Amino acid sequence: MTTRQAFSHHSPRAEQAFWHTLNSNWQEAQYAAKYRNQRTSIAFHQHEVVFKSGLKEGQPTKLHQLDYPSTLVGPEHEVDIYADSHADPQRLQFRSKLKNGN
Repeated sequence: MTTRQAFSHHSPRAEQAFWHTLNSNWQEAQYAAKYRNQRTSIAFHQHEVVFKSGLKEGQPTKLHQLDYPSTLVGPEHEVDIYADSHADPQRLQFRSKLKNGN
């Protein structure tokens, strides 16, 4: 099963919506890890984030893709959320094309 969510607007609101959705998906991945014992892999690419959950033998993998808004560029990195709902500490840097973006 794959779901895809895209943010194509060139505005601060599109970035805000992206961050809100990313946070929601991250919390859902933590919940699945802790209460369903499902490891989740989150792959950050330059233009999208891919959540893969149910990474346990015999379980189907659920995919969720979240496209960055056109104003945002992400790192190439992968993060795993383990069964205790935690991920290893890491720093991910994103670039915004908006004025005063980081």
